[in-house]
Amino acid sequence: MLRIAEAGLGVAIWMAVLAFGGTSILLFCVAELTILFLGIFVLFSSLRSPLNIIRLPRIVPLLLVALVLLQIVPFPASLAPLFRVQGEVFQGRASFTLSLDAYQTVSHFLLLVTYWTAFCLTLMICRDGSARTRLVYILLALVTFEALYVLVQYLTGLQKIFTYVKKYYL
Repeated sequence: MLRIAEAGLGVAIWMAVLAFGGTSILLFCVAELTILFLGIFVLFSSLRSPLNIIRLPRIVPLLLVALVLLQIVPFPASLAPLFRVQGEVFQGRASFTLSLDAYQTVSHFLLLVTYWTAFCLTLMICRDGSARTRLVYILLALVTFEALYVLVQYLTGLQKIFTYVKKYYL
């Protein structure tokens, strides 16, 4: 299980970094989904084993998750005076949320969960000395690949990143 978590995290890190520094939405979503599914896999496999994999203080992240979830839960319109919400905000609707932009709140909530999952997976991997060494080698290989790729681009004058051709500011 540790090898699977290590390989999956390495692939997700490579995908996230090589996706134009995380700015390519499609590739970054694939990296996020990889981390989330890997976290779910580790969670379910750890439930079957007698060992508790992650022994971290859980109250702070759970409070943060609860705070974000509280912002996107729909409340009935009758509770608006309790939260001092203006009537214009939810006019014509039977419910309201505390978030001004629920879509952005949900998308950033997913980012928060992904980052926390990657952090917990990294902690789990770093408990084993050889796995920690392999993770460092994965990161060093990524940095070396990027440095060599940039050097080749700069020295040859190529104006493209993988298949994306640079059109502006040549």
